Amino acid sequence: MTSGAALCEVAAHLKVDMATIRRWQDEHPSFARAVEKGETLAESWWSAQGREGLYDKNFKVSLWATYMKSRFGWGSSLPSEIPSSSAVEASDMPAAVLKWQESN
Repeated sequence: MTSGAALCEVAAHLKVDMATIRRWQDEHPSFARAVEKGETLAESWWSAQGREGLYDKNFKVSLWATYMKSRFGWGSSLPSEIPSSSAVEASDMPAAVLKWQESN
């Protein structure tokens, strides 16, 4: 999944269905952790495509953004309350993230 592959692609490669993948995740914690890591790697790959696409005049931003919203649940709105200071102390970060999540 390091190249952005979806979990269904992994299932197809293994010649199993998604129900089997979900069952393996439920039955094998180490497999579930590996899937979680794979999803993180895939999202990172797709995120990098957007970052790198900033320098390509032919990059299809709307297609990329739609894919990110659909696959990874990226929202299209900004936080409703932005702190008055642009800096957030590291110790305040969990509370700030939770507050933002609750408002969306």
